[in-house]
Amino acid sequence: MWCSVIIRLYQSAHHARCLLSHGVVQTQQRAASRHLPAALQLSPPLCRGLCSESPPPEDDWDPLEELGPGPGGGPGDGAHRLLLLHPQTKRGSERQPAERADLLLAEAAALVRSLPGWRVLDTLRQPVLNARSKTVLGSGQLRALQERLRRLPAATGVLVNVQQLSGLQQAELETALRLPVIDRYGLVLRIFRQHASSRAARLQVALAQLPYQRSRLRASGQHNAARRHQLDLLEQRLQRELRRLEGRRELLRAGRSRSQVPTVGVVGYTNAGKTSLIGALTDGDTSRGRDRLFATLDVTAHRAASSRLRHVLVDTVGFMAQLPASLLEAFRATLRELAAADLLVHVVDLSQPDRVAQAEHVVDTLRHLGLPPALLETAVTVGNKADLTPDRPEGMLCVSATGGEGLPELSARLEEALAAATGRRTMVVRAPTGGATYAWVLRHCDLVSQEVDETDPQLSRITVLTSPGQLAQLRRQFPGVSVSNA
Repeated sequence: MWCSVIIRLYQSAHHARCLLSHGVVQTQQRAASRHLPAALQLSPPLCRGLCSESPPPEDDWDPLEELGPGPGGGPGDGAHRLLLLHPQTKRGSERQPAERADLLLAEAAALVRSLPGWRVLDTLRQPVLNARSKTVLGSGQLRALQERLRRLPAATGVLVNVQQLSGLQQAELETALRLPVIDRYGLVLRIFRQHASSRAARLQVALAQLPYQRSRLRASGQHNAARRHQLDLLEQRLQRELRRLEGRRELLRAGRSRSQVPTVGVVGYTNAGKTSLIGALTDGDTSRGRDRLFATLDVTAHRAASSRLRHVLVDTVGFMAQLPASLLEAFRATLRELAAADLLVHVVDLSQPDRVAQAEHVVDTLRHLGLPPALLETAVTVGNKADLTPDRPEGMLCVSATGGEGLPELSARLEEALAAATGRRTMVVRAPTGGATYAWVLRHCDLVSQEVDETDPQLSRITVLTSPGQLAQLRRQFPGVSVSNA
């Protein structure tokens, strides 16, 4: 059915006549693709999925394969060598001081280096009055850039370090420069595609790429109603699959809630060392963290190792400035894990000269995502990578995930904050040693200490951290149990 719909749309756009046979369908798809940019070409797997009466098996379905090549070329495009252009806005609300522009330029270069084979050949910070003009640059600036590229024959593309170019801006620049042009959004999408290994991550990255493809489709000037229809169908399927995965996550969250295990959501700017810090607080393995931007795209939960108060630390995607809201919107289902947490830990990279602006960006993003204000107000801010700098900001707990500095103090701080957030109190339970009450308390509550009761050697005095819910459950299950404040 879908096959005939696509063919009729194509015929209407191009005023062509043809037979609705399988061979003609393939011929039309190839002909249509020749008139579209590479990132917008009809993908054979998507066409097969739409033309077949039954969808392909879920286990074999790869949404990124259906979308085709990511921004900047196909998966096998090899070593891209870029001229990195940062338009520095001089006026208005988007005005950037030179120091801030240099930091954003360095951050963009780090983004490029995180892709295998990609490198920056040259950088240019160009003052502009309005980065939203047709070609971003003025006419004289554009001619100077063309001349600069002529002296740089090895360049295979230009990265314009703005949040997102419009489709028209990208088309105008590519025509003038005769090279592929990519913006910050497109570059991060490439990194996301590289790091997306799980099914959930690939679904979310594909969803994040759809607005980018639609904006380029509008600017292509082609008769592409069929492709728009394909993207709409793909978006519906992605949303359906993500809802299914979110249902599974809800079950996991419900299980943690029933067992009354507190959850700590770990947030931070990308590459702040969240994953390494979680490794240090759980199994002592800091090697899971990688010195790469956006290395973590999935939600992962890890049980804390050394704290008296049992809890789970949840890792998720990092944040970055100058990215459109639509990119993080695709990860909203993943980031719901943060809203369900009992406590947030905000990890700041002490070695970054721009750490204050980075931290402010993370907090602003969390507010935009609708996290409860009380959760943001009680967040514990941790300065990581203390081994790389002597700087110790006043009032901030400073640690080194790899070197171990400050980790015992951090564990104690988290225990104290979690106890306050979940209403846990230190209580003493008197119960027969080895009995049912004794076993229940040790299994469900967090043990502080235990000793033989002085008045009756057959009883134990068990000092525990317990929540109001656990205490109520203990009294229901064992009426008359002896419980007192520590």
